[in-house]
Amino acid sequence: MSKIDVLKEIKIHVVRLDSMDAWAHTHGMAKFGKAELEIKGVPVFMAPFTGAILNQTCDYILNSARSVQVNEVMQIGTSQFRLVAADPDPDHYKGHYDHARWELVDPDISGCGCCESCKKESGAALN
Repeated sequence: MSKIDVLKEIKIHVVRLDSMDAWAHTHGMAKFGKAELEIKGVPVFMAPFTGAILNQTCDYILNSARSVQVNEVMQIGTSQFRLVAADPDPDHYKGHYDHARWELVDPDISGCGCCESCKKESGAALN
């Protein structure tokens, strides 16, 4: 299987919701049978970093031999996050939930309830 060029195949959109808050999300993962990704509540000044995290996560999901699942803890460098099923907000995100969508959230607030050793065992490192 040839490697998928994420920079060509996956588009990252950052939508400014107000002067301080943005929503970063992908378009293109669904055509490969994968969930689209998003990060809500992004400070506007962090948008470039957020795009890099989404690109690296997409690359891992599409090009790794390992299957990534919802509720999994992942890591890019020193940043950890959990992939959870996204909760649509019809006021801001119309038309973006036609396919599965996962949100990247802080692993401590995801509600999983796993212990720290469980998080380390199930996590995938992207670096």
